[in-house]
Amino acid sequence: VPGGQQSAALRLVRRPGSGSGQRQRLAKRQRRLSDEVVDEVRLYGDIHSYLVYHLDILVGTPGQTQSVIIDTGSSLAAFPCVSCGASCGTHIDPPFDPASSLVSL
Repeated sequence: VPGGQQSAALRLVRRPGSGSGQRQRLAKRQRRLSDEVVDEVRLYGDIHSYLVYHLDILVGTPGQTQSVIIDTGSSLAAFPCVSCGASCGTHIDPPFDPASSLVSL
């Protein structure tokens, strides 16, 4: 891999969750498609130098690419949005812009 970075595959299993009405509607739609959806995604990063792997996800409609760090100790994923401003530091992708999305939470 260029730049000495390593990559690995991560198997994601999406299962319907509980919570808000929007989550319940999403879970119901996912159940109609399949009881269990399995995806494989490419992990990026250099675990030896930076101690992290990250993956790219699409957020909103139309999708905006956001890189998130894989943290097996957390069920949360965070990425910057345009309201964060310069205080959020430097990131791989431009900040998420909810105004450019038809759907966002």
